[in-house]
Amino acid sequence: MTEDISNRVEVAQVRPNRDGIPSLTGLRFWAAMLVVLYHANLLVGSIPGISFFVEYGRTGVTFFFVLSGFILAWNYWDRPTRPPVFYWRRFARIYPLFVVTAALSLGVYVWMSALPGLAETVGTFLLLQAWVPNWREGGANPPAWTLSCEAFFYAVFPLMLLVAARWRRHLMLLLWLALAVMVVTWAVAGGMGNSWVLDVFPATRALQFAVGVLAGILLREGRRWSINYGLAIAAVIGYHVGLVAWSEWHDGGVRYTLDPYSAYMASSWLATPVFLLLIVAAAQRDLDGRPTGLKSPTMLKLGHWSFALYLVNEMIFRAWDHFQAPVDNVTLRILAWIALAGLSQIAAALLYKAVEHPAEKYLRVRWFGRTTPAAGQRDQVKE
Repeated sequence: MTEDISNRVEVAQVRPNRDGIPSLTGLRFWAAMLVVLYHANLLVGSIPGISFFVEYGRTGVTFFFVLSGFILAWNYWDRPTRPPVFYWRRFARIYPLFVVTAALSLGVYVWMSALPGLAETVGTFLLLQAWVPNWREGGANPPAWTLSCEAFFYAVFPLMLLVAARWRRHLMLLLWLALAVMVVTWAVAGGMGNSWVLDVFPATRALQFAVGVLAGILLREGRRWSINYGLAIAAVIGYHVGLVAWSEWHDGGVRYTLDPYSAYMASSWLATPVFLLLIVAAAQRDLDGRPTGLKSPTMLKLGHWSFALYLVNEMIFRAWDHFQAPVDNVTLRILAWIALAGLSQIAAALLYKAVEHPAEKYLRVRWFGRTTPAAGQRDQVKE
């Protein structure tokens, strides 16, 4: 990321709605779909020419961690908000859908006669599963471990804003420092052979969130960078292709090994810079009024459904893997990928319309009144 020091310009006005930077909403869909195709590849089987790009699609989680920090910083920087109001908004945003999808996932486990352990299940509903090794895969809904991390991010977010306000003149330095600390953390944790610390532990994953926060503040402050949008997309694609080459070179072709220096671990940890480039490049193009290919009504709708898509798709693929014999025919695998991904998308749309959106709308005004700024007061991004 090269800072354009000579051109600090004011941030362009954007419409005061939840899609104030609409391309980021569109990107959410592609990140969620990356996770969906990762599950398809893992639980249905590989497809020549496609699996190569989604083999390490778990990177979508890293994208969401960075994006979460960026969007929250964009929405709340220089906007006094009492912590109880902020925390209630976040609860309203994630918890209703989380509870419903966790209950659905438990239903799938019952159908499979494979209920998870009681401690892990209770830990899931308390959003504690990322804090205990081996709980991530054993809870009520395995992908929801990321919400355990997000809950921690939300808890420390007001403190991050205080630190950023105190060091306002040194925000760029803090961003570079956060990226440097990530590299050092990877080296230290890798040397200790502790993959869980890198992959799951909320305190270390918070570095990815912090990078997003700092970038969001800098953009809100009017800072711009010379980042080519097309090259940012190419960097993300090239990174995923490079991970496959990494696994061939370092891991002997083994795709999913917990060696901290493996391609599997790097896929989640070292993806932060390339996703940061893409997020900033897309946001800047929106603020400048330039096209990104991500702002159509269809893309925005798919982006709104992406949270539900992320939470529901794994249980659908899990049920397929349990009840269906391995599919050897490539054509049938392609059809299975399409059918299961389509079913996941339909389920996500229904969950958004029936649970996520109405529950959030109701809860946001239930205790603190209408806490969203009036039109023209603040340009909102969907949180």
